[in-house]
Amino acid sequence: MKNTIIFLALFLLLVSCKEDEEMPAPIDYLAPPPNALAIPENENAPGDPDAGRDYLFTGDFEESGIPFDLYTQISAGSPNLLNRTGDNALVPYNTNVVLAPNGVKVVAPNCFTCHAQELNGELIVGLGNSLSDYTEDQTGNINQVNAALTVFYGADSPEYEAFQPLRRATLASAEQLVVPFKGPNSASKLTAVLGAHRDPVTLEWRDEPAFPINADNLPSDVPAWWILKKKNAMFNDASARGDFRKYTMASSLLTLEDVNKAEEVYENFDDVVAYLNSMEAPVYPGVINEELHSKGAELFYQNCAKCHGTYGDEESYPNLLIPAAEVGTDPFYTLRNGAETDFLTWWDEGWFGTSHEPAYFDFNAGYYAPPLDGVWATAPYLHNGSVPDLATLLDSEKRPTYWKRNFNNPQYNADNTGWTYEVADAADGNPNIYDTTIPGYGKEGHYYADSFSEEERAAVIEYLKGL
Repeated sequence: MKNTIIFLALFLLLVSCKEDEEMPAPIDYLAPPPNALAIPENENAPGDPDAGRDYLFTGDFEESGIPFDLYTQISAGSPNLLNRTGDNALVPYNTNVVLAPNGVKVVAPNCFTCHAQELNGELIVGLGNSLSDYTEDQTGNINQVNAALTVFYGADSPEYEAFQPLRRATLASAEQLVVPFKGPNSASKLTAVLGAHRDPVTLEWRDEPAFPINADNLPSDVPAWWILKKKNAMFNDASARGDFRKYTMASSLLTLEDVNKAEEVYENFDDVVAYLNSMEAPVYPGVINEELHSKGAELFYQNCAKCHGTYGDEESYPNLLIPAAEVGTDPFYTLRNGAETDFLTWWDEGWFGTSHEPAYFDFNAGYYAPPLDGVWATAPYLHNGSVPDLATLLDSEKRPTYWKRNFNNPQYNADNTGWTYEVADAADGNPNIYDTTIPGYGKEGHYYADSFSEEERAAVIEYLKGL
């Protein structure tokens, strides 16, 4: 009995001491990192996703191009990767057959030059095209087409006239969009160049640019469309705020005649944005190791979810802008993008900034921590596409300085989750070699997984495959 009393006394003393101690607070793994900026919520007008899909696949938001009858004479045909019907079944997936304003049937560009890509033998609509080639000035090619139209139809023909809007926009922008190697895209610069050649209010073309455009290019890896529904802003630096329709329709500046056409396109793009918001990420085509996947899920939640969100039954996405100094990635894109003050004035004071719902730019020298749905398909990585696969993204010491892809027959590496590539000793002007030593194309930053073991990295990659 005496021993029992002593034991109870000691037990009560221990409990009393524990109650008096200050217990450590539980770790909040989802607390945002220091200096992260929350991107304000954004609402866009509702639309019809089926109508939006049809407009993207067949619509006339671009209305200038090569006459259809000439195209069918000189082209060997294209596989019908979009399963379209009628005339559109006969042209490449990145073009639409439409009527020019003067009634000529033309083959015009569409959004899929940048926003679709073949992967593992399948065309994935909405996947940013990392296989694009903007290494050559297209002035010569566009002038060759122009000369052919003169021969076939004459310089005073309706067919020649229907081609001129696309020709003039190409001549104005082609030289300024050239990048040093294949893969990166400088589409944000294209909008600025076209803006310089258009009246801000009427959007009518002017042959001489109203303001200069910086000679530097802004390399970008095109974000996937299916993550848009989670985002409060657009672009890699989250600078595009407000009405998403304005940004997604901006490519129509290539060929539209004036603001009347812009209004028509705008009215259709509520449906287009609805279609983009309806898209789902492609499912990883291989087998996922469930044991590694479970380990990777825990590691991801503890280390990555605070920026990139949670997935599965309880999804959340924090919509955070991470300062460039914090994430450490090449700051060139976000700094130069915000320095185009003439273009920003053009946007803010013209039709894009003042009509309908507001659309405005907000620059904070940082990068979006994007949703990772379908991230397995979106190689290469970082905002400039400088890292070839997830294996090297999660281990910065293994990132190649120069790496070469086969663009004629690109191969996906399921083990490393990204592109099959060769490490090169130098670039030497080879358009197939990514050179990370060029300003804006750096591979640095995002070092958060460097402390992981090889097994932990493998587990996280296995988890990411399933998102």
